Amino acid sequence: TFPLVAKSLLEYRARILPKALERASVMNLKGALFPWRTISGEETSAYFPAGTAQYHIDADIIFALNKYLNAHEDDLGFEKKDVEELCAQTARMWLSLGHFSKSKDGAFCIEDVTGPDEYTAIVNNNAFTNLMARENLEIALERSGDKASEEEKNEWKLAAKKMYIPYDDEEGIIPQDDSFMDKADWDFKNTPKENYPLLLHYHPLVIYRHRVLKQPDLVLAQFLLGGRFTLAEKIRNFNFYEKYTTGDSSLSHCIMSIMASVCGEREKALEYFNKTARMDIDDVNGNSRDGIHTACMAGSWMSVVYGFAGFSDYGGKFSFNPQIPSSWKKLKFSLALKGSILDVTLTHDAAEYSLRKESAGVSLRHRNVEFTLGAGEKKTFGLAPKLKALLFDLDGVITNTAELHYRAWKELADREGLIFNQEISKKLLGISREASLAVILEANKVVWSKEKKEKACNEKNERYKELISSLGKDDILPGIENLLKEAYDQGISCALASSSKNAPAIIKALGLEKYFESSLAKPLDFSAGIKAKPQPDIFLNAAESAGVWYTDCLGIEDARSGVCAIKSAGIKACGIKSSGDDVSAADIIFDSTKDLSLEKLKKLFG
Repeated sequence: TFPLVAKSLLEYRARILPKALERASVMNLKGALFPWRTISGEETSAYFPAGTAQYHIDADIIFALNKYLNAHEDDLGFEKKDVEELCAQTARMWLSLGHFSKSKDGAFCIEDVTGPDEYTAIVNNNAFTNLMARENLEIALERSGDKASEEEKNEWKLAAKKMYIPYDDEEGIIPQDDSFMDKADWDFKNTPKENYPLLLHYHPLVIYRHRVLKQPDLVLAQFLLGGRFTLAEKIRNFNFYEKYTTGDSSLSHCIMSIMASVCGEREKALEYFNKTARMDIDDVNGNSRDGIHTACMAGSWMSVVYGFAGFSDYGGKFSFNPQIPSSWKKLKFSLALKGSILDVTLTHDAAEYSLRKESAGVSLRHRNVEFTLGAGEKKTFGLAPKLKALLFDLDGVITNTAELHYRAWKELADREGLIFNQEISKKLLGISREASLAVILEANKVVWSKEKKEKACNEKNERYKELISSLGKDDILPGIENLLKEAYDQGISCALASSSKNAPAIIKALGLEKYFESSLAKPLDFSAGIKAKPQPDIFLNAAESAGVWYTDCLGIEDARSGVCAIKSAGIKACGIKSSGDDVSAADIIFDSTKDLSLEKLKKLFG
């Protein structure tokens, strides 16, 4: 909103670059290391674990510089030589700070650092730091010009490519650092309300050895680098870290508000926004007497624009996904983008984007629709959800392959001397093959090696595929083909939302290919980090494969885990009771597939 002010702040960083070069030398590093707290360029942080160890400041500056240049290009005359020098010197710092680790298969690791969360200090591979360092290196590759040699740039490229990002497969989240998942949880239940902020009542070393956050860390990274993460990943990480985030920092609530909006939690986003906007009015943290929280005030604006308006500018691509709080009637604001002034007006029913007459053209995206505005032009989009796609679970909704699954698992269990019956089989509803085997082994209190589990899953699958060949039109569940035909005739897309790797073969055996062309053309890739139900990934991927925004979709499921996945994705859910599983969380419920009605489903969308 104030490009000249943003420019002056970045020019200040260029002016103190000589001090940053000196600081890097003191820390036995190459390039430039910018201070955590400064006015003149000297590091004035008294407590190094939560100050100087925050090396990510270098990446934060380059990220902000790149954001500014993407939004304004050269319109405001930022010195190119300063851009190149800042990018080159910060990239050199990262390469000298990190190393390629043999113990992590040659990944580039950065150790003994502190991320934005000041309740976790001096750790290895802080995810925020590594993610932002990678961003810094990639930006430097593009913007350092002749201030760096080709040899240097090749080293930066390799470090960025091999940057180590922690990952916890069981939770499906990015751990804050290498040790975060091994720590004991903070005892929130028995911590008195008056003992917050924690740092005023507990020694830092007590806090550091627990799983507790002063402010968002990984969640902040997923906001800043939004284009690098799927919505499912953002939902999963937000839900995981929220319970550990105290909000003891005034900078915490605005990021939590933004990411709550991104994850479809509008009312929760409003709660966090109110804490941000009223930080000093209500003396939320009990320290307003020491001075107002100016950065928190900026966070209020960010919560509105990046949160409720759903604005994203990552990588210089400008998009909106508006979802204003139910208690608000209208939201209006303006943005300066690429020499243009964009006016945005949002209500619950419509989003209007208008470019002022003196502006140049600008390319934008509303949800999944790209468009361009010229000077004086405006574009309006409806925001009321409409049924544009049906997302079908496969087993128990389109056909019933439960008996085929049962036979394949039963044969395997009998060969291995394991107990397998209908009671155990019911627990396998809606989960993957690997997860199903885990349930069977747990029921038998048996532990198998990774190799044996992989072999068993493959054997079960081969037998199941043999049984699939017996399927035909008569195996389509009642009412499903009529629903598919009706949707097809009305231009409503259909997509598969199944974790089964055999789904394409089953659909072809049933003769339903023409209804699911998009899903068959782009099968799920579980190696890409997609998680099975009850996580939201599969339904969000199905919506994407159908080319429809997820809020305009409806998912159909017969399993509790599937309904949970649909709701977690922010999609309306239809539950089928025939399997006997609990589908009570669905928005509409039918006793059987034969009762399904497109008209009834459309009524959910008003």
